[in-house]
Amino acid sequence: MKTEVIVSDTGPLIALGKIGLLAKLDALFVTVYVPTAVAHEALADPLKPAYAEIKKAFDAGFLQRKSFHDGKVFERLSLLLDPGEAEAISLAKELRLPLIIDERKGRKAADGQGIAYTGTGQILVELKKNGVITEVRPYLNSLTLSGYRLSQKLCRIILSRCGEN
Repeated sequence: MKTEVIVSDTGPLIALGKIGLLAKLDALFVTVYVPTAVAHEALADPLKPAYAEIKKAFDAGFLQRKSFHDGKVFERLSLLLDPGEAEAISLAKELRLPLIIDERKGRKAADGQGIAYTGTGQILVELKKNGVITEVRPYLNSLTLSGYRLSQKLCRIILSRCGEN
């Protein structure tokens, strides 16, 4: 049952958009907050992959732009991370919400701020567990073919979590 609100970084939005699953996030979350820098990054170029899917999710109101107000965390994080990641972590911290983020440096920074997070791989597992998709493997293959970096070890872990060894 969907009850959660979550904050997202750019990478997972693009990844899920590339494989046609961005709209399926509404099976897991009531709302996905997207900080300004993430929205700008995701919608900067209409020719970029997943642009149409991301724009459609914003237009439908499922993805919602949200600003953070406490700049102290952002200032510290912006020294280490790109603006989208720094804003996503800052917003998640301010709202005390979990975060969807894939980048290792961003996850480490989220850990340092005490923020719970998940990634694209776990989202795929949850979509399967909730009956939204029947298999994860084809989506992992599509992500890999589209240039999204996933280690073979991570793919094995994801497939194991959803019983697709």
